[in-house]
Amino acid sequence: MIPIKSAEAERVSIQSQTASGKTPETTTFGIASMDVNNQGFTESNYRISLTKIGEDGREIAQESGLDCVPITKNVPAGLWGESNTTDPTREGLINNVLSGYTIKPAKPPQPGVTQSIDRKNLAYDTESVENAYQWRSGSRFAKNEEPDEDAREQKIGDSITSESIATARTRLLKRLGLSDDDIADIDLADFETSQGVERSFIVAPQLETTTV
Repeated sequence: MIPIKSAEAERVSIQSQTASGKTPETTTFGIASMDVNNQGFTESNYRISLTKIGEDGREIAQESGLDCVPITKNVPAGLWGESNTTDPTREGLINNVLSGYTIKPAKPPQPGVTQSIDRKNLAYDTESVENAYQWRSGSRFAKNEEPDEDAREQKIGDSITSESIATARTRLLKRLGLSDDDIADIDLADFETSQGVERSFIVAPQLETTTV
């Protein structure tokens, strides 16, 4: 970052901090490492140019309606002081040095007004609905004592491919939004053979004993 001595702008106005009652920006500094004082360091100009381009790609010559507000910073005197001195009593910083500009609208848009809403338009009544939900008690899992893993696998495969289960599965999938073609593409052929069922499970799941 190089501090600024002077600035010029095209189609945009440059404000000064003094206009808002703040401390004016400092432009008095040199190049300490080169032992160049303020009078010797004259070329540090900042140019701001804003161009508006029309739909045809050509430049439109009009005022931008923007302002440039100065940005000031405290810079080290060891870099931007007016002499290359080793005096330990010298101030370490040069305060309020002009360092850039913030571009903002000259006349910000006026905020809108919130429309009031009559409270009665937000009012509501509650209505009790008897037996809106009917809960069923869950059944406790009762382990089937079938010890033969092959038999358990076969029973699982039969249940998956049975006609009654297929009908219920199709009805459920349709409610979930699947089309007939999507459902037809579901391949359960592996469950029709004992070898296919074996490939589907590392260990056959436990069966539940159903009491009718």
